[in-house]
Amino acid sequence: MTSYVKTSLTQTPENLKEAIDWIRKIEQDNGINELANALKEVLGKHISVVARDVQGIFADLSDNVILKLNEADEQIKEFSEQDFADPETILQNLSLGLDPFDDDRDGHISQDDVYKVRDWVNSVGDSDLQTLISGVANGLKSFDTGIMQTIPQSSAYFYTISWSELGDNEKNICVSILLAIVPVVYGALSYLYWRCTPSTGSSGPVQSWSEKNLTQGNDLQKYVESLGYNRNYLNNQKNGKTIVSLMDQAFPTLKAAYNAADSSNNPSYPAFLGKLQQTALASLPSNYSSNSPLTSLYLLSYRYLTYPLDDNSTADNILLGLFGTVVLVGGAYGFDVGGFGTAIDRLLGFN
Repeated sequence: MTSYVKTSLTQTPENLKEAIDWIRKIEQDNGINELANALKEVLGKHISVVARDVQGIFADLSDNVILKLNEADEQIKEFSEQDFADPETILQNLSLGLDPFDDDRDGHISQDDVYKVRDWVNSVGDSDLQTLISGVANGLKSFDTGIMQTIPQSSAYFYTISWSELGDNEKNICVSILLAIVPVVYGALSYLYWRCTPSTGSSGPVQSWSEKNLTQGNDLQKYVESLGYNRNYLNNQKNGKTIVSLMDQAFPTLKAAYNAADSSNNPSYPAFLGKLQQTALASLPSNYSSNSPLTSLYLLSYRYLTYPLDDNSTADNILLGLFGTVVLVGGAYGFDVGGFGTAIDRLLGFN
């Protein structure tokens, strides 16, 4: 939880709770439509004109990746030949952590999917973006209200802040903030949902939080606290199972994606993410706002942050894309979604 109150909407949210407070504040000031219009302007300037063909990007990337992999292979050999504790386990954990981004995994965003998202982004209208952002905002508010007691937690954003007082440049900064926080929200909520489903971990080492109470000092409570929530405001009537029901109402596609992810109804987290993405991709270009607004907004953010927009911004977007990826993996392997060091340590198998 933040130790100070933010005094401007251009101050970036640091966790899920702050992201919800941020979008609540914009909505309270009737700023969703203007935020959507500003988002469309940013997309129109940068995404609709792609300087290089995506196929060429993949080809160029392949050569660079092969070179780096060869270098890494030599380093791994040197590392594994030294007397370090269980390097094989470290590599296995790293491989597991990268599973959601494996090109061979069913549900991964393929090159054809990239084209589909690109074409959708280029054709999306202002009203579509308004509906999309409003759908995400409504889902987040429903989740936020449901896991807290009736006494509301104070907002991370000072009550006198007003969207209408922002200039055009500040509103464009808010667009960048929106695109940057989507991976945080997507990773935090999707992992929470997966961990709280009853069958999660029934055939593996990861234990379900389904029967854990939200206020009993367990891993579920610690995780929710790491998302920015004050333990004193958490709803003591909620457990993992009721949180799943709450999230089913807030984001209905979660349940369908979870059930479709594995025939045994016990999917891995990567498989669950894959089905979420497939569900959103299948709804493009017409039904995304009503079917899967959060995942659709994530795909839009993914497209914006990870693919070159022009020759001058390629490096920036790759770095931002890596940031989004680290956040998503961090949400799965470290309690603190903002604590990248802890997440990476856990990913590599260190205590």
